[in-house]
Amino acid sequence: MVKKMNFDEINDLTGFANGDKFKDEGEVIEYFRQENMERMFGTTHCFQVELAKMAETVIENKWHME
Repeated sequence: MVKKMNFDEINDLTGFANGDKFKDEGEVIEYFRQENMERMFGTTHCFQVELAKMAETVIENKWHME
């Protein structure tokens, strides 16, 4: 079971709200891919299932989205 996280928890782990706002759900999903996290940060402490849940939460709440 993946814990549902709040805005600050997700941003602390991924930095999703530190750049430009996402234009659509596809950009959110792409951002929260494990390969993308590793490319941006060199590593990730999250599995893809956790990142997918974070993306779902961001989309549900329209956080940092146009």
